[in-house]
Parts: sequence; C-alpha cells; structure tokens
Amino acid sequence: MILSDSLYTIIGLEIKIERYSYLSIRSIIECFLRYYFKIEESLTANMRTLFTDFKGEIYDEEFLKKANRFHDVYSRSCMYVHGNADAELSIIEKYNGLRQNKIKDVVVINIFEDLFFVLTFIIEFLVEYNPDLVDDAFQRQKSTLEYLVGRNLKNLMLKNLDK
Repeated sequence: MILSDSLYTIIGLEIKIERYSYLSIRSIIECFLRYYFKIEESLTANMRTLFTDFKGEIYDEEFLKKANRFHDVYSRSCMYVHGNADAELSIIEKYNGLRQNKIKDVVVINIFEDLFFVLTFIIEFLVEYNPDLVDDAFQRQKSTLEYLVGRNLKNLMLKNLDK
C-alpha cells in the first residue's frame, strides 16, 4: 500500500489534483501506523491515539521532532481531504481548480516535499527502531540496502542490530 500510495501521490501531482495527492499521503501514513501497531486494515483505529502511542515509543529528541512533523503532515492532509476550513479551501475555487486542473507549481513542490519527508521518515524510523526487520529484508544484499538508504542509515541499522 505504501508503495502504491506513493505512486498515486506522484500521479496526483502530475495531473495537478491537490486533494488526490494529499489523500494518498494520508493513506501512506495511516498504512505505516497500522503496520507498525499490527492493526488489520479492516479494523477501525483512532489515529490520534495511534500517533500518541507512536510518539511515546520514540526516545531520541531529534527523532521526536521529526515524528511531530510527520503528524503535522498527516493533519494537513486530513484538512485537504475533508475540506476543513483551516485548510483555507473555498469550495468554488477548489472545484474550479479541479475542473481546470490548475494548481500552482509551488503547491506541487510543497506536496512533493511532504511526500519525500514522509517516505524518508518511515525508512529512518524502521532503520532506527526496527533494524531486525530491515536486516531480514536485506539479509544477503547489504549493498542494495546501502544504495537505497545511504551508507549512514545502513551503518546505523547495523549498529542498532548489535544492541
């Protein structure tokens, strides 16, 4: 789901549909939290509770700042998906924008940056807090892992495995 939703976000950016992109980013975050807490997709989950529990498991102050930003991206995505007044959405403007397929390039850049941050955060979190999973996935191909996440994250994962 995370991979397909990432691709859907990019498609949303290509066709310049803001809401569709935010819907996909929101789905990425929800899928990750469901995976992390082993919650079946068919079950309902209170995302506020999941975020509270998730942040409670983070012991590094810098990483907690990233987790707060992760939560902020989720909240912003929800505002766009649900048309919340805090997102400063005018129904008429949004409808016209969808009809004409015109969102500003700066919005596309912001959404792409949110997507990049979310995916990077998930990878860093798994390397830092669940290194066994990453090690199992790349048991025989550490060079592939280094290519995907970089030398620093690979070395961090190997260090965390020794804990």
